[in-house]
Amino acid sequence: MRSLLLTFLVLAVACSDNPSGRTLGDTVTPSDSNTGGDTMTGDHIQGDHSQGDSNSGDTHFGDSNVGDSNLGDSNVGDSRSGDSNLGDSNVGDPGTLAIDVIITEFRAVTNSEGEFVEIYNRGSAAVDIGAWTINGAAIDHPDSPGAAIIVPPLTYSRGLGAPNTMPEGVPWAYGIANLADTGDTLVLADGNGNVIDTVDFTSIHTDPNTAIPTNAFPAVVDVSTQLDLATVNGDGDNNNGAQWCVTFRVKDTGGSANQSCTQFVINEVLYDWRHPVLGSTDFNRTFVEIAGPGGGFLAGIRLSGIAGAGAVGQDQPPIVNFAEDLRMPVDGLLVVADGEADGSTLVPGADIVLGSGDPQNGPDAIKLRVRDSGATIDIVGYGTAIAGGHFETAPIGNIIASEIAISIARDATSNDSNNNSADFHFDPTPTPGTPNDVVVPTVITYAPNNSVVVASPSILTMTTLDFTSIQNIDGDANDNQINLELAGVAGANCVVIDALDDGRGIATVSCAPGDGTTPVRGDVVLSNPPPLGGSAVVADGWTYTGVNNETDSAAEADWCNLQHPAEMTVAAGATSENVYGQVFETGVTETAGMPEGVLAELGYGPIGDDPTVTGSWVWTTAAWNVQVSDNDEFVAKVTIPDNVQSGTYWYTFRYSFDSGLTFTYGDTDAAGSTGGYDFASNRLGILTVP
Repeated sequence: MRSLLLTFLVLAVACSDNPSGRTLGDTVTPSDSNTGGDTMTGDHIQGDHSQGDSNSGDTHFGDSNVGDSNLGDSNVGDSRSGDSNLGDSNVGDPGTLAIDVIITEFRAVTNSEGEFVEIYNRGSAAVDIGAWTINGAAIDHPDSPGAAIIVPPLTYSRGLGAPNTMPEGVPWAYGIANLADTGDTLVLADGNGNVIDTVDFTSIHTDPNTAIPTNAFPAVVDVSTQLDLATVNGDGDNNNGAQWCVTFRVKDTGGSANQSCTQFVINEVLYDWRHPVLGSTDFNRTFVEIAGPGGGFLAGIRLSGIAGAGAVGQDQPPIVNFAEDLRMPVDGLLVVADGEADGSTLVPGADIVLGSGDPQNGPDAIKLRVRDSGATIDIVGYGTAIAGGHFETAPIGNIIASEIAISIARDATSNDSNNNSADFHFDPTPTPGTPNDVVVPTVITYAPNNSVVVASPSILTMTTLDFTSIQNIDGDANDNQINLELAGVAGANCVVIDALDDGRGIATVSCAPGDGTTPVRGDVVLSNPPPLGGSAVVADGWTYTGVNNETDSAAEADWCNLQHPAEMTVAAGATSENVYGQVFETGVTETAGMPEGVLAELGYGPIGDDPTVTGSWVWTTAAWNVQVSDNDEFVAKVTIPDNVQSGTYWYTFRYSFDSGLTFTYGDTDAAGSTGGYDFASNRLGILTVP
């Protein structure tokens, strides 16, 4: 399938028929009513979500009488309006400008990246934090103890928790690195012990499979948690977990501007489901996946399909108005799946299940928008014939699979350049609820690995990832098959005959090799149709083998045979007794011990198929057994697969002195270049499968 790429999101897949996979509470709101106060800036919602507590403890901070009858020129009204920690910001020092520094980002749950805390100077004057503390640990720079650490106005500054070494460009550190993974409190204080800011994140949520409580702080291992950009610059409360989210697309933004917690995108869509064994019924198997910062609120957002033909622009399934308290799971992925009215679905990792949630085949679109204003947050159009401009720059093609499901998906970081055609790719291994990846065609196993020259090769069976044929893409049915090349010889098109995990896992591919004309060893090359792209190469993985019998060439064995037994019975799924064969070659086998450069193989095939002229036989490498006079004896066993039909088969040994490029085939009466020994297919071992 795919290579595992580095991703900054926790993976969570639930592969059961659980109706929701990740329980996130209410899934569909009954109306289009807006929460109020949500506005739209570009493609991102900038309003406050769940602001019922936004003024807690901060009533009338613009008033000069905030529990102090004589604040003078302390400029309380300009310092941190709306911040619940305002009373800790040096407001008791008349005649000075109040310090306006807040904690804006931290990483506390980490295995390898190290903890850090970021602060932001929202004030109009530079601040020296050199004598300050975090949780009582001094802020300092190990290379310049006691030196001033200046944070200019409107500047983010990141410090590391007790680092072993200080990376270049990091301005400060603090002497602790043991913030509790289960939640903790950050207290920023000046050199006199005055508390500048406090963030209590003891209510922390790290489980991507359960709903995030409204005021909880979301967190992911080795990824930072940051304050929403709107709150950094506005009137929100940085001590409220509802204002925080997990960084999106990157591990952190330490020392630079924070992100918006509402930068959601449509990340992956599976609208046409196929499987070579299970059929082509979409129901309970299609989905739309949304990506964004974990913990960000989806309140006030509507997801819907958009007709790209016929009733152009009309809403169509899937349609959902996200619940007012719904937050993006901490892993940053939310799956809206087609399913039954009772909430059951076959889509793993589903967060919201719709009884009518199957997207239409193209030309159509999927759209995220603000419910109240209708402003577009994100849209992806698929199908070149889509009307009404329901896409960004250019739509991605409309693909109809012929064998296994193919989704349209962004890259692993959910990159969005506002060009559907450039941002989305076709993926034959859909990944609902886990990060997208690039298509990496991979050959895992294949058998057989050779065929006889100018023979009729046997079917080549391969297990693969990220390979499939395509039935149709925008009406073009040409060149839509998996193509095979063996040692430079083109084979017939390959087809997927089975696939695991509802088409999301390893696929079994069947191919018919082309006939070779000369003994040659070369690469196995399996190529996807162009719309998917990519190929897999197994170096020197295939041999068109030559036959040395009756050639009297130097490559022909002087003498060889099938020694014992001449007959045996082996049940399907079982392994035979030991089978022995002997070979003699002048100057090679006379010396006691295992000979150098001799390859012996035991094979079996359908009775009537001469192994020197057909590729239908299955071969197994034999092991050296014992010296018998001038001969070397080899031994192997035949294992019969479970699915082999009962009946009668032939078996024998073959021998090579050129690493399997050419072979001399033995029989029960011996064959070879000396003594008039000829190979005869009617003198092979008889295998009975009852």
